[in-house]
Amino acid sequence: PYLSSGDPRTKGVFRGNNLHGVAHYVPAKYASDGSSPIVLTDGVEARLIEAEAQLHANDPSWLTTLNALRTDGTYETRPNAQDPSKTDTLWHAGTGGVAGLKPLSDPGTPDGRVDLVFQERGYWLYLTGHRQGDLRRLVREYGRDPERVYPTGAYAGLNGRYGTDVTAPIPATERLYNPKFTGCLNRGA
Repeated sequence: PYLSSGDPRTKGVFRGNNLHGVAHYVPAKYASDGSSPIVLTDGVEARLIEAEAQLHANDPSWLTTLNALRTDGTYETRPNAQDPSKTDTLWHAGTGGVAGLKPLSDPGTPDGRVDLVFQERGYWLYLTGHRQGDLRRLVREYGRDPERVYPTGAYAGLNGRYGTDVTAPIPATERLYNPKFTGCLNRGA
């Protein structure tokens, strides 16, 4: 739901349809000319790691850690542009630097809390190359069913359906031309 969520961390710019007739978006957070720096890790990721560790240790400050990224706790109100009888609330940016994110509420269950932490990781780390590790950890460390973690069913791409793999296969050229490569026997999450 990254593009459709309206979340300011995952905005996209429509660039037309691809060869398969599927809408093509590029992330608004990166320059279209490729000049944006590639950040390997930053303070936001460090806070997300802390929040997950706090949750794992049953430390209730996990939610405070997530909310500090989202907002400094202050906001402005203004009339809604479409309906002046309603009021819009604009939450000020937290340490994550993105305005418009309201504080999160505790979902109240252990599974709901894990879902919330990993949802926040997905939004904060959108298109940074961290998601596969998160998905695999949800299966391995949190006992989630891969069918609940990975996308399933119809896919608008070339093959028409999502596959069942949870890892990327080693390219044949690596196996062929690297005499020291012995392979990975575990293709599970």
